[in-house]
Amino acid sequence: MKLFKSFSAFTLTVASVLTLMFTTGCTDESIASSNNIKSAINRELAKQSVWIALVGSSAREGSNKPPFVILDPRAKINEQMVVKKHRQAYLNSIINYAFTLQNSGALRLENGYFDIHNPFNGTIHSYGFVVQYNQELTGSLSVLPYYGLVQAKIASLEVRDFIKTTSPQKKNGVEYVDITFTVQMNDLASCINQDVLRESFALEEVGNAVTTYRVFFNKDTQRWEVLEPKHVIIDPVGRYYRKLIGN
Repeated sequence: MKLFKSFSAFTLTVASVLTLMFTTGCTDESIASSNNIKSAINRELAKQSVWIALVGSSAREGSNKPPFVILDPRAKINEQMVVKKHRQAYLNSIINYAFTLQNSGALRLENGYFDIHNPFNGTIHSYGFVVQYNQELTGSLSVLPYYGLVQAKIASLEVRDFIKTTSPQKKNGVEYVDITFTVQMNDLASCINQDVLRESFALEEVGNAVTTYRVFFNKDTQRWEVLEPKHVIIDPVGRYYRKLIGN
């Protein structure tokens, strides 16, 4: 990569990122190596999680308490609740996705009857699937404002590839370079396979993400750090829901 002209001893250190970007095996965190720059960015990316939509709603509507269930739109007992074709298509899509999640080990489905507690309609006897989630996911499980869906964390993020850098710049007395990079998933839950990653849009959202971070050498800590870190923009949950309502 191009070596930028240095204007000070520190700028020379920053600019050296561009020639040492592919240097590996360094244990000194102050060196402008690809490992150290990547570690600085990864420390921030590790704080961000990849969330995907899972199927299920609490049988007590408006609650986040188990049991979590999915109505079967084909069951006659549910005719009083499922009357519109678009809602049937919505639920059928959720059920299809539920079987993908089950095949991956993210959850287990059990057919059966259950009571739906609705604050307006009272208790309604229903038929469908009771959902049991994998323990890897239950710690982060949270409800969504979308009917029939919850969400859970499945991974964190890390750098995949560096794309480009800028020349050294200065802000409030701090010299830095902007580094643009792509990301990939790290520490993926073992109960999530490639089929789930594709159907949940996690694979596409993470794969298409491109982000720029400002990296500088912190003289106090003697290591490379990110200046004003920001979240990588990915939204698998929103993408999945938009697909559902587009059916």
